[in-house]
Amino acid sequence: MLARFGRWLAKRMSPLQQMLNGRSSLMRVVNAAGAEVNERTAMGLASFGACVRVIAETKASLPIQMFEISKSGKRGRVLEHDLVGLLCDEPNVDQTPMVWSEYRTAQVLSSGNSFTEIVMNRRGRATA
Repeated sequence: MLARFGRWLAKRMSPLQQMLNGRSSLMRVVNAAGAEVNERTAMGLASFGACVRVIAETKASLPIQMFEISKSGKRGRVLEHDLVGLLCDEPNVDQTPMVWSEYRTAQVLSSGNSFTEIVMNRRGRATA
């Protein structure tokens, strides 16, 4: 009965949910003591969670700047670009640049990867 319910539930989950549910099994590592170590078990340790938080908050507090290299090879700061506003002022309507950066850094530290969706307008410019 339980197996049948699991198959029924799997049919109704989105591909993203299925990927996230299966991700812990793909990243399964068993240490020398025989304990399973993955991002969920690691985040359960207070010391690991505190280290991730400190690193993510510290990195997120640094300013985000964009630079370009000119044809002469000199590096200069970019002030007029569509992405400068998104990265430095408002990456999306729900997050400040600090919260966005903190979340991305925490994801990289805990799972090794982070993704950000780019929303484009009809002209092909990034809006979020």
